[in-house]
Amino acid sequence: MVKTLAFRVDSTQPNVSLTPNAPLEPETETPRPSASLSPAENPPWGIPAVLLIFVFNFLAFNVIAAAVFVALHALSRYRDLSLNSFTQSPLALIPQALSYLFTFFLMVLIVQKGTYDDFWSVLKWRWPHRIVSLLLVGIAMLGFAQLCSLFLPIPKSLPIDRFFRSTHAAWVLAIFGILVAPLYEELVFRGFLYPALRRFLPLTASVLVDGVLFAGIHGPQLGWAWAPLLMLLIVGCVLTVVRWKTGSLAAAFLVHSAYNACDFALIFIATGGFRHLERLS
Repeated sequence: MVKTLAFRVDSTQPNVSLTPNAPLEPETETPRPSASLSPAENPPWGIPAVLLIFVFNFLAFNVIAAAVFVALHALSRYRDLSLNSFTQSPLALIPQALSYLFTFFLMVLIVQKGTYDDFWSVLKWRWPHRIVSLLLVGIAMLGFAQLCSLFLPIPKSLPIDRFFRSTHAAWVLAIFGILVAPLYEELVFRGFLYPALRRFLPLTASVLVDGVLFAGIHGPQLGWAWAPLLMLLIVGCVLTVVRWKTGSLAAAFLVHSAYNACDFALIFIATGGFRHLERLS
């Protein structure tokens, strides 16, 4: 470290005497706070807000589903439709989509209550540069899941298979599963839940909890069979890691959407363009 010294010049002596004043104290830098002490995520909401989202969506779906079911019974075509058949048919996508929409409005209110910033920027929805690479990650993830299914006891028939009752229903389910469901699920799990967990949990625990809950909401569709739920647990953890590594919620959405799109593409090929759905059984 270079010190600046003050000198006195003695003009009465033939030689110039350079005598420094009192020695300076060594400079010290103000220590910067360690990066590990700063929170990894600091969203303007906490776990209670996330629980509110889950509860609100559950109640909204059931209320809307009941209203839609009653409305359908007013039509002669659906007069004999049972409640169990309704919940396991593509018609159940109507209340599900509406509950997603109303829950999205709740998400916006939660963000606006905590900050005046843009909703999408707060949730870190920014399009990444390597879109193709992320799509390939989703495809590779499905390939890994298909490979694992060869060694796991995957049931031949699952409750979700009942949605594939007609070509029209299969197309509706494919569009919903590629665009709508991944968007909503990423908003909830990687947009709201993961940042809230990271406020008080380490990374590994946050990823695991997020993955467990992600698999859990798909339990009824999979008949609570442990093997497919295990695969979805892994998928959920990978999606959360993508969100962590890229810092982008849109990146996790792209991987999720590519995973579902590749899955539906395989079903499309296996059933001859959704025309021979009996091959799924």
